[in-house]
Amino acid sequence: MAELDNLNTCSSGKVEVVVGETIIISPGHGLDRGDIRKEPNPGAYVKVTKNNKTFIIKEVNLVYDFCKLLYAELDKLGVPYINLKQKIRETTDKYTIKERNEVANAIDDKVDAALELCIHVDAHNHGYTGITFFYIKNRPRSKKIAEYFKKKLNEKNLPTRIKDDTETYEQSLGELRNTKAPATLIEIGLIDTEESRKIMLEREPLLAIVLASTLKSFIKDRPNWN
Repeated sequence: MAELDNLNTCSSGKVEVVVGETIIISPGHGLDRGDIRKEPNPGAYVKVTKNNKTFIIKEVNLVYDFCKLLYAELDKLGVPYINLKQKIRETTDKYTIKERNEVANAIDDKVDAALELCIHVDAHNHGYTGITFFYIKNRPRSKKIAEYFKKKLNEKNLPTRIKDDTETYEQSLGELRNTKAPATLIEIGLIDTEESRKIMLEREPLLAIVLASTLKSFIKDRPNWN
């Protein structure tokens, strides 16, 4: 793809990229909060009516707000990261799974990323308000990564489970199936109800701290896995 020939793989944070030790952060879905263009892919959404006014809460905006917290914690810990969506804007400006993979893999070719972390918000999940990491069934490395994060988050009293891709639409985990870098996908909470959103938003500061710390330890621990 011609747009990727001159791909800039400079860090998106305060710490310079380190080959083999950089995290690719992939915020889910299309345009970020504040982009004035028409949103092509908002992800899950709910309509909320208050004081006779109806507005829409979009997954893409919830993810954007959480990622700002996560980036700040990664900077504090000195963890180098690249915001995939930023690099997409600088190159293809296309947000389908196919284009996401192409940009992510072009980044990985240059920096040998330690991990690609895809960040989403769950919906229609029968009331489960905890955190979920997804992995690709029959790929031992994929499951091991999800188990690693589950253990770390549960140790900090963040309710976390893992699920495989047989319980999702095939397209929804396309980034995990086709990325070159090790990868996992986190659903940080549930969008469906006012109560589930409150639970998610209240734990986000702690989740950002623990997730950043876990990403830092993952960079150190992964090369020592058998």
